Amino acid sequence: MEELNRGNAKLFWMEFFQNKKFQPGRALYDSKVSYIESDYYEDGPGSLDYDYERKQLLTYCLLGAPEVDIYTDIPKNATNPFTRPIFEGELLSFVVRDNNSNPISWPRVHLNTPDGKYRTLYGDIQGKVDFRLPVQENENYSVVITGHNLKPSYFNFTTLADDLDPKFDDENYTPKLATVSDNICFEADVHDSQSGMQSVYLLQSNSIDFEDYEFHEMIHRFEYDDDIFMCTLHKLDPGEYYFLLVGRDWANNRKTLEDEMVKISISTPIAYYLLIVSSVLIVFFVGVTFIKHHQGYRKYLKILKRE
Repeated sequence: MEELNRGNAKLFWMEFFQNKKFQPGRALYDSKVSYIESDYYEDGPGSLDYDYERKQLLTYCLLGAPEVDIYTDIPKNATNPFTRPIFEGELLSFVVRDNNSNPISWPRVHLNTPDGKYRTLYGDIQGKVDFRLPVQENENYSVVITGHNLKPSYFNFTTLADDLDPKFDDENYTPKLATVSDNICFEADVHDSQSGMQSVYLLQSNSIDFEDYEFHEMIHRFEYDDDIFMCTLHKLDPGEYYFLLVGRDWANNRKTLEDEMVKISISTPIAYYLLIVSSVLIVFFVGVTFIKHHQGYRKYLKILKRE
């Protein structure tokens, strides 16, 4: 029993100091999870069949509120992460730091608006917080940032309207002379300096006026917020194809590259014609053989009648 107590205490303080979970309730819960996932419990003698094991796992004693951060230093204020212009629909990404520029592990960012919208965001162990704002211009946000060794810090910001269309910097496709055996890869370098890019689509049609078309969603080439989008079309049939690129940002502003439509002509391969000619020749020779065989059979019948 004494060994179990020491083991649980070790796991608790490991979560508290090493993993920087300074809320006692969270540290206790995660230490119990670590206990269940430990070699002692999974591969060793640990089992819930024993009463003392169940007590170790299911009982606890915490002094004070389990969600309150335990201070290990003099609390400081957080620095304001909302000093630049912020647009509706924008993806905000920042690191919560104290006024000494030290990152705060597992911070909490509470946002609310005058019309009652409310959300709490949680950062990671490095203090990084990522979230996307709703598409609503002139929205006033009140923000409270809390965390370990932090005083509750109050900020506010107002979202600006995103009234700019996405911008295509470059677009390309390979190979230039595609065949029925090629996969055609389209790439587009497109960005939006305000709310950010939401999606890019490749429109495909057999007619230049795009009366009928299908679309393909282009995906990010690298990271989530990268500006490079790509799409691969697999081995198109022979014919003429027309393509357009359409970009859309998070505020629903759209840009279509109508003046830079791409036309791709895929020729019918020679093997296709050889196959047709071969098929015709086979049918021809089969027909000739059948006719000759039929004529020979008729001659044979005439000979039999004479005899």
